[in-house]
Amino acid sequence: MKILRDTNRDLKYGLLLRRAGQILVYAGQLIVLGLMSLLAVVFPSLDFPGVVSLLLGLVFILGLFLSTFLAYKILYRGKQYEARGKAALSEADTRQPVLYLRPFMLDEVSGRLIRRMIFGGGMWPVLFSVEEQLADAVAPIGPLVAIGKPDEQLPTPGAVRHYFGDAIWQNVVKEWISKARVIILRPGMSESLWWELKEAVAAMPAESLLLLVLEMKRSDYLCFSQLVNDRLDIRLPDFNEVSRWRRASGFIEFNAAWQARFLPLKAPILRGEPYKPLKAAFNHTLQPMFTGLGVSWRPSPFSKFKLFAIGLLVLCLVLGTVGYLMSLRN
Repeated sequence: MKILRDTNRDLKYGLLLRRAGQILVYAGQLIVLGLMSLLAVVFPSLDFPGVVSLLLGLVFILGLFLSTFLAYKILYRGKQYEARGKAALSEADTRQPVLYLRPFMLDEVSGRLIRRMIFGGGMWPVLFSVEEQLADAVAPIGPLVAIGKPDEQLPTPGAVRHYFGDAIWQNVVKEWISKARVIILRPGMSESLWWELKEAVAAMPAESLLLLVLEMKRSDYLCFSQLVNDRLDIRLPDFNEVSRWRRASGFIEFNAAWQARFLPLKAPILRGEPYKPLKAAFNHTLQPMFTGLGVSWRPSPFSKFKLFAIGLLVLCLVLGTVGYLMSLRN
């Protein structure tokens, strides 16, 4: 009963923090901009010296940045508590897992994810990590599970994490490999990851292993590909076959003879949530795997935001064309 109470507390507290963070992502910026507007209205004719004006501008910029950082920090901490609560509930899931193997350095922990949220979101804030989007995409197949960093106080959001000491983690991975329905591995150069890849190749059917490369540079891909060839006698596709804009992103799957085939990430432009840009790409790219496993597959839902944006663009083009034609008649 105590475990159930602790789980419910984690889920409720995590939901509260996550919702508060999501609100502050937008409200914090509006508050800072509102203060700037209020200052302009209250003191419309006040002539600040140049240095003071510059300092005020820097203060507002700093306030905008700090409010955004605080919002994402709260959001991330909420997702960590939710992840711990969901991990406790996942013990009741009896489906074969999807095993996620990766170098720990690829984990989007607080600081790295917050920087990507703030600086890498483009016109729409990035609220979910790559791993969270992958876990959502493969959820119909089974729970995404992974070994967590031993020093984590709260789990990194995404895969369901389990924690083991150095003495037993390899035995646990062997057991997971034997039970996994699918293994998804992110390339890296650590010896631990190479041991995991070697075990997976030896124990799993080739069709059950997927390599996931994301924004991988040419030098990193060539180095990893050469080592796979040397150590496992498996040839990966040439970089020119998998690259776009000098980076490689997609899945590499294998047939029964361990011949590799590259699956570029793709999704219909109108499908998928803009704050989860990779989930739709994962979902649509992995459709053949769903079919092969006999798992029901559904396309990602249409994005209301994208439909609205395109509709607004079409409306502007129509109005602009009509205005231009009317000006010609006059």
